[in-house]
Amino acid sequence: MNEALKTKYAEEVFSALAVGLLVILSLWGAAAMLAGSVIGLVAYVLLFKERLRDRGWLTAGVSVAVSAALAAAVAVAMSLI
Repeated sequence: MNEALKTKYAEEVFSALAVGLLVILSLWGAAAMLAGSVIGLVAYVLLFKERLRDRGWLTAGVSVAVSAALAAAVAVAMSLI
């Protein structure tokens, strides 16, 4: 039980750091945000692959596809501004 709580806390900290990093990267433009999103996604998969496996890779695959589409939409929208 304790191990699950530690992992959940680690995931929450990782998410908070990723959002903070993306906000900072937004100062350099959409390409930097897109690159940061991809790097963050790869880091998340490498760090928490056991939990992703427990949840099912289908959920992870859908999350990756939605994240990539959202990142691309943000990059295009910011490049038009």
